[in-house]
Amino acid sequence: MIHENILRIPGIIRNQSGLKSFQFPPPTDPPISILQPPQLDGLKCQKCSYLARNVQKMQAHCRL
Repeated sequence: MIHENILRIPGIIRNQSGLKSFQFPPPTDPPISILQPPQLDGLKCQKCSYLARNVQKMQAHCRL
């Protein structure tokens, strides 16, 4: 049911080829009020692009 509702959204991008024409809004656009602001206290794995905000989660990731 969720999937069908999403497909009814006008202009929804349905596949990777649709992403090729996607344009991000300019930085001068106002923020989307329902989204929280970015968190700046993240930790990045030194070997890949994994991000965590919790030391224990990063340690668990690094043990993999």
